[in-house]
Amino acid sequence: MKKIYQLNNHGFSLMEIIVVIAIIGILASIIIVSLNSAREKANDATIKTNLTGTRNQAELYFSENNNYGQPSGIVSDCDEPNTIFDPNGSISINKGIKSAEIKSFGLGSAVCSMSVDGKSWAVSVPLKKGGNWCVDSLGYSEEGITGFSSIGVCNH
Repeated sequence: MKKIYQLNNHGFSLMEIIVVIAIIGILASIIIVSLNSAREKANDATIKTNLTGTRNQAELYFSENNNYGQPSGIVSDCDEPNTIFDPNGSISINKGIKSAEIKSFGLGSAVCSMSVDGKSWAVSVPLKKGGNWCVDSLGYSEEGITGFSSIGVCNH
């Protein structure tokens, strides 16, 4: 009697292996893209949380000193001496909200502003996904703000 079905024990063909590798590669690339998106969202959430902490620190300082420092003029960067943005941190809480810390929240190009009287401030940090996150002394937090008013708060 002749066998109708005979097993071929020679392994996989080259074409079958190539197809399997291609499928695995496509699935891996889809997973990597979705993980990068999740990583960007997590980084942006960290930036927002850190800036909220910055505002909390500034409010603690304000409650004790009735100002956010004594700027020499309108603050336009995050390195202003004698303010909560003092790079040496000589007057502010927790040795200052250091400019390096603020800049490390985002892409390294944070912008800070403070009114001349030291009664209001704002910080805007670029987000990883694009746009900016701005917080100010009035309790405002929002994405998309790119500038400040002359009194040191986010334009809203």
